[in-house]
Amino acid sequence: MNLTAAVARHIYVRGGVGVGGLRKLYGGRANRGSRPSRSALSSAGVARNVLKSLEAIGVLEKDPSGGRKVTFAGQKDLDLIAAQVLSDLKKA
Repeated sequence: MNLTAAVARHIYVRGGVGVGGLRKLYGGRANRGSRPSRSALSSAGVARNVLKSLEAIGVLEKDPSGGRKVTFAGQKDLDLIAAQVLSDLKKA
């Protein structure tokens, strides 16, 4: 699954998500050698660039209370894409 699409969907469902929240969401297991593994945060640069690219195409905007939220045009686009995918699944 495309990370950008997954981030757009995540912010569509839960508004006000920022770089820190995405780092926690897409983080994973840190291999510490002989010591037990722990959870680790994902790269902040990747999350930041995904958010910037979604802002550039008009899907997201900065939320005054922090994080990002979906714009009205972005919500329309995401709804159209979801409807197309649903119709393709019904055909198959």
